[in-house]
Amino acid sequence: AVEVLEEYLSLVSQNADRRVFISKNFDDSRREEVDACCMLGRGCQAMGDMSSASEALKRALALSHESGDRTGEAKCLIAFGELYRDIWATRRACEHIERALSICIELHDKAGEAKCVTLLGMLHFARGDTIACMKCLEESLALCKQSVLSSSEAECLMNIGDVHRQQGSIAQAQ
Repeated sequence: AVEVLEEYLSLVSQNADRRVFISKNFDDSRREEVDACCMLGRGCQAMGDMSSASEALKRALALSHESGDRTGEAKCLIAFGELYRDIWATRRACEHIERALSICIELHDKAGEAKCVTLLGMLHFARGDTIACMKCLEESLALCKQSVLSSSEAECLMNIGDVHRQQGSIAQAQ
């Protein structure tokens, strides 16, 4: 799977370089390359290769900075936050997700904002701070309701229920 993603990334990169000269559509081609790097990073992460995941995400972040793509930068920071979460580096995970959150707020990206707040909530839960966790999850739920993000709203409700369940509050979990 990694070889296929790396081959795809190579093709996207080559195509991006060609597009610069052909159509001057640099931003779109770099965005595709950023997305491919993030996809490769998440694939490596899923297979437990955190070093390769980190390298792919670093490349994506560098490309985002190079092209001034703030949305891509936020996506990369979220992916890095999830990577750090998976290796139990929760402080670093929070730092990256908080940076992504500030970008999402700046861009008025309610879906990205809700995702960041949900991730922060679950990081608080992993560290044993259920009060901060529930505050974040309820804030995320409110953002989802404001923006009519039904799949994100369902995820928030599931996370809130899961937190209650793990605390033994079965009635509240339902």
